[in-house]
Amino acid sequence: MKHLLLPLSLALLCAGPLAAQTPYTITSDTAHVSLECLLGTKPMEWAALGLSTEQQAQVQAIQTVCETDCVAFKQAGTMDPAMSHAIVVEHHERIGKILSKEQYEQWVALCRTKPRKT
Repeated sequence: MKHLLLPLSLALLCAGPLAAQTPYTITSDTAHVSLECLLGTKPMEWAALGLSTEQQAQVQAIQTVCETDCVAFKQAGTMDPAMSHAIVVEHHERIGKILSKEQYEQWVALCRTKPRKT
C-alpha cells in the first residue's frame, strides 16, 4: 500500500490545474506559510476555503509528498536551513498553482493565525 501512495500522488499532481480556474502566480514570500501550516492544513480547512474535491485531492497529495521529502531530509542528517526552506518553497509554490487567487490569499491568512514553531 505504501508503494502505491507515491505513484498515486504523482498521478494526481500531473493532472494539471483545473481548466475553469485562472492560474495564480504566487509571490516568493513564504513568511506566513510555515512547514507546520503547509502540512497541518486539515481537509476541513481546505474545504472551508472553497476548494473543489479535485483541488483538495491535489493539495493533500502535495502535503503527502512534502511530508515524505521532509522525513527523507531529516533521515539524511543534513540539517541545512537553506535546503529545508527550499523544500517548503517548492511545495508552497505547487499549492499556489492549484488554488485561485482568492483561495490562496485566504490560505495565507489562515496560516498567519496558526502557531509556529520557533
